[in-house]
Parts: sequence; structure tokens; C-alpha cells
Amino acid sequence: MEVELKVEVDAWYSINRRGRGTTSIIKTSGEKREESSEKEMETPHFSHEHPLTLDEVQKDDDGEVTCCGCLKTIVDSAYGCKKCGFFLHKTCAELPEKITHTMHPQHQLQLFARPVSSHKPDCPNSLFQTCDCNVCGLKSRGFTYRCSLCDFNVGVSCASDKTAMKLDFHEHPLTYVQRPASFRCDACLKEDKDVSYRCTGCPFWIHKSCAMLPKTKRSNDHVHPLVLAYSLPTEDCMFENYCDICSQSVHPSAWLYYCGDCKYYAHIVCAMSELSRSSWPTDQLILEKDSFPLFFLGEGSEVILEDFESDPVALPLRDGALGLISQLLKALGFEDDDREKECSHFSHRHPLLLADIQSTDEVLILCDGCVQPISGPSYSCRQCDFVLHSSCAKLPPKVKHPFHPEHPLDLKMARNSVAITECSGCRTFCNGLTYRCESCKFYLDVKCAILPRNIKHEAVGRLTSHLVKNGGWCSACQGSFSGIIYASELLRYQVSTVCAQLPHMVKHRYDEHPLKLTYSPIPDRPGEYVCEICEKYLNPKLWFYHCLECDYSFHVGCISPHPYMNIKFGSSYQVDRHPHSLTLLRESKNKTPSPCDLCGGPTASKPVLGCESCNFQLGLTCATKIIDSSSTNALQPLS
Repeated sequence: MEVELKVEVDAWYSINRRGRGTTSIIKTSGEKREESSEKEMETPHFSHEHPLTLDEVQKDDDGEVTCCGCLKTIVDSAYGCKKCGFFLHKTCAELPEKITHTMHPQHQLQLFARPVSSHKPDCPNSLFQTCDCNVCGLKSRGFTYRCSLCDFNVGVSCASDKTAMKLDFHEHPLTYVQRPASFRCDACLKEDKDVSYRCTGCPFWIHKSCAMLPKTKRSNDHVHPLVLAYSLPTEDCMFENYCDICSQSVHPSAWLYYCGDCKYYAHIVCAMSELSRSSWPTDQLILEKDSFPLFFLGEGSEVILEDFESDPVALPLRDGALGLISQLLKALGFEDDDREKECSHFSHRHPLLLADIQSTDEVLILCDGCVQPISGPSYSCRQCDFVLHSSCAKLPPKVKHPFHPEHPLDLKMARNSVAITECSGCRTFCNGLTYRCESCKFYLDVKCAILPRNIKHEAVGRLTSHLVKNGGWCSACQGSFSGIIYASELLRYQVSTVCAQLPHMVKHRYDEHPLKLTYSPIPDRPGEYVCEICEKYLNPKLWFYHCLECDYSFHVGCISPHPYMNIKFGSSYQVDRHPHSLTLLRESKNKTPSPCDLCGGPTASKPVLGCESCNFQLGLTCATKIIDSSSTNALQPLS
């Protein structure tokens, strides 16, 4: 006798159940009357040789129990055989034995415990048997509906999908499209072949995997829960945003996971795949050698700075790079009270006298060695404006650096203030003291040369130095670079040497209070951030300087303009090609961009050797050529 039940399941198929000689766990009206004792009932199921009992599952040693039907984790009650460790979700155990599917209406589909391969039809219950689902195109394991006549297979997840869904932000319902298609998804903005949901009232079209994303998600990369957003928040569209996992750009209209308080963004693909932060391929990275830097103090004398390198140096320092130089000298055995009142330094032709020199808000005095503000005991020249920190005057004459182990680097001064060198470590230009290998064109300014291998920065913790050929990406400023980089374990966080050496506090004429280096949005501060200098929007998830008393914010680049932050401007020269003195200027003072008066090349937004009395100016390349080809009398620095 056949018993026929009409059941509608998610409007996708109709069911025609017929007895197959086994007892189904689909309840008839008589069975429903026994619901109160369901947990004590043993129910036979065609997929297992022993009867199954409905009960609460107990987690195994791995912390989870897997359904043998859909191969997904069981989190509540299930049918199971504890003797064999065989379990089924209640919904999987109650699946109808036969269905009629809209994509194969000509024949009914039979439920099998394992996929049946047309190549191996005699092993339908093999644990490793798979087949291609004709709905989604993916491999199907576990319970599978099949038409043996047509070799048509449907995984149980595709057999029960809904025909339509409604998203909160979209005005029209979306229709499920079971046939995989290649299209550009309006959620992730990627073009992949997938089953999908499509709007019949407008062009909106998304992957099924995107439509099923959870509203909130925990991430290994962030301490707070992440919320699914269907576009970037309006207030965050003022500047370029990047994924905090892959460091690639986030499109304003793409779906993303984000934390509003921390301005943390993640592509939905990155967040769901639990990728780790990584900014570049490892083949672009040269790791530091196992040796420590060797500082040569004299003929035949070497010091290995194990004490200086043994513990990570805590950053940021109050004095920035000058503090690192002081720590280095202490490690080399130079005490602060061991200062000569007068010294002759190779970098300057006049004697230098020790004096207590202080920069002020009105007059900023820069060291000619490290190009950092002078504050405290320093050596100065009475005949000209040359000045050196006492610590810079005692720097070792040679260094064997791990990023250039082939040759030692010699400490040299730029032959004049116009002869600017690009540092191989930070890629900024410098006209002060540099450690140089002329044969290899490898140069390090003093700040990069004395950097320790390991640091511990208050923003990110322990970081180790590396040398990047190209394609580096600083997590602090979102700037691309090549040179020396500090990176955390597995390269999840990277900081350029420029950002790593930023001082903890700075003074600026735009604010009467000290400005503090800040790494994230100010707690409980709503609204936008605008730089007080350039008056452009500021991204608060990047490092910036801030005054809490005045609620003023500043771009780091506006406080210390890159790449000319290591150039001391203001030196004046008298040359035979022009009647007036020429001064090294940060940029041309001409109101309209004007070319170099020697070669006609552009000088806009570049340092120039210019005349402050007229519009005459030289680009640095031409200025250097004139200096190199001039006699001693043709070029004289003004005292």
C-alpha cells in the first residue's frame, strides 16, 4: 500500500513520497500524536544500519559534531547513533526521499546517502564519493538528490534554497538564480561564476555567497565585532580608505565589514577568509642578516653593539632620532659629562665651541648633522651658522651595516648644502651627515644608520627591521616606499623608518600647546577631522598629531613635510653668475611656476637655489653642477 503526502518545501519542489521498504522519519498525523515521547523513540533511517535516536548532541574531543548528511556542524538536537558516532541534523533526517525540482521537472529525484558517480555506480555510500551539483556547479558530498536516468545531481543545500529574499537596504525583492553565471557582483564588485540573487526591477545582482553573509562577525585582526555595511559611511568617503587586512583600496560602494569606533575596514572576502595582514610578496623582502652592526671607532678598533641591540628600544622617544643617537653613544661608552669645550670636526673648516643653544617657537635652529632641532649643549661656529649636536659630533667614523655587508660605510658631510643625497633607508633627501659607500651608491643618513634592529613601539608592539626593494606599504601613513621598514611578526603591521622615528610630542606655531602623536580616532569625539594647516580632511585611523585642549588635528606630513624633512634650508651663497646672493629655499617664492634659469627645467614644488631679491633661481641639479665646476672664489658661503 502506498502512502502519498503532498508537502511544499521552500516553494522549489513538490514532494511525492512513496514507501521504499524502510520506515521514514517524516511524521504522519499519527506520529505527531506521539511527539511527547519522540526523544525516546528509535527511528530507522535508510542512510544508517542502526536505528537513530533524537537527542541533544555531546561535543566530541575536537569540540564539534558534524552532520553526516550535509557535513555541517550540529549545534542543537539531532538524530544519532552514539554507538557508531553517526549523527544527522533533524532537518536532514527529515528530508523527503523523493522530490521534483524545477531545474529537472521531467523526473523525480531520489535521495541518496552519498553521491553516486556515473563512473562508479556500484559504490554509492563511499565516504569519499563526490559528484558535480547541476544547480551550483560545485562538488557535492553527503546527502544528494539524483536522477539516475539523466545523471542529474542536486546537493541538499541547493535543493532547499528559497526562491526570493529581501535585503534591508534594497527596495525590491531578489529572485534566486540557480544556474551559475559570470557577472560583476554589486556587493563584492568581483566578477566570478556563481549562483546568485537578482533583482527583476533594477540591475542589482549579487552572488549567493554575498547575500548570505552574516550581519556581524568576529575577526582575528580586530578586538571589536565587525558589522556588515553595504557601502562606506558617508563621513569616511572624504579620503582614500584601505582594507586593514590586505591593504588594498576599499571602493566606496562595495560591501564591507567595519568597526565604526576604530575606523576599521575589511573587504568582505578578506574578512570571511580570515586572511592575515600582508602588504607585499615575500620575494620583494630582504631580511636583515644575523650579525649586528659594527661601529669602527678607530684604526683596528671594533665594537659589536650587542647591548644596544639586546632589548627592543621603546619608541616613540621624546627627542625622536636624537634620543636614539644618545642611546647609541652611551652604548659606545661616551658619557654625557665627557664633553670637550672646543673641537675640530671634519665636517667644518672652522673650530667649533661648546655652548648651550635652544631653539624657540620664533627661531628654529637645526643641526647640520642630523637636521633635527637644537636644544641643549651643542657645538657651533662663531664665524658662520654651522652647528652640531654634541652627540652628532661624536658619531663613529665608520659603520658596517647589515643592509650593506659588502663594504663599510664612511661618515661624510655633504660637500655643500645644495649637494643633496637620497637616503637608501628612508628615501628622503638629506644635506647633512651621511654614512656612504660611494662605489655602490648606498647612503644612509645618520638617523637610519643608527636604528636598532628591534624596536617596541607603543602603537603596535615589537617590530623588526627589514630592507624592502620596492612595493612597501606603511600602515601608519598609507604611503608606499622602498628602503628600511619595521614589521611585526608575519608582516601583519609595517611602519616606515620615517614614521617609526616620529617624536612623541612636537611644538608648532599653529598651537600654543604641545601636539601629541596619535594613532587612532579620539574616543568619544564625533564628527570629521580637518588638518589645521592644509585644511583638508584627515583620516583618523592613520597616525596624526593632535591637541586635546584645542581639539586641533594635524597631518604628520604637514608638521614634517616629506621628502624634504632632512634638508636644512637657508644657507646663502655668492656665485659669479648672479649679482645677488642665492639662498637654498624649500620651494620657489615666485607666485607663478617658473623654470630653472639655467636649463629651463621645472622647479614647481621643489627646492631651489633662488634669489630673494629677484626671480632668478636654479634647480638643485644645475646648482650642484655650478658648484662642482666653480673655483674656490666663484662660490663662497656667506658668513
